[in-house]
Amino acid sequence: SLGIGVIVDLHDYGRYDLNWAADAAANYGIVAPNGPDASVIGSAAVPISAFANFWQQLATALHGNPGVAGYDIMNEPYNMGGATVWPTAAQAAVNAIRTVDMNTPILVEGDQWANAQYWQANNSNLQINDPANNIVYEAHQYFDNGSGLYAQTYAQQSATSNTGVQDVAPFLQWLQE
Repeated sequence: SLGIGVIVDLHDYGRYDLNWAADAAANYGIVAPNGPDASVIGSAAVPISAFANFWQQLATALHGNPGVAGYDIMNEPYNMGGATVWPTAAQAAVNAIRTVDMNTPILVEGDQWANAQYWQANNSNLQINDPANNIVYEAHQYFDNGSGLYAQTYAQQSATSNTGVQDVAPFLQWLQE
């Protein structure tokens, strides 16, 4: 009623812990998707078809909800097992969502933590075909040394007032191309 929308974000870095119940019990409800039992999407343990099926089911459940502003299919996937794994998985998720929802925007992040600075090196082949033409590519860039820890001052990192602009330029160039 207030016009607020949320972006539904799968936030597990392209991994799924098949032993989540045991991990939750062992860690008092805290599940670490990057733990030793986490399997990468596209592996035998977590096939791309399972990822697509997840998104089809979630989009079916949420379709038509006015509070859903978008689907972010994965937060910061990384080391996905090959250059074609993430583009294939992302396309499968988009295809699955579009079987039930042609209106909601879909946010697609790139491999290697969606890093804007290295986007072209890691995501040059991330070309998603969306029949609804409603894709938003999302990149991330931490304006320290890329770690997001901000352990040093900008002066210690030899940063300038243009460092952030320079860091996101490769992503913007890729979008233009």
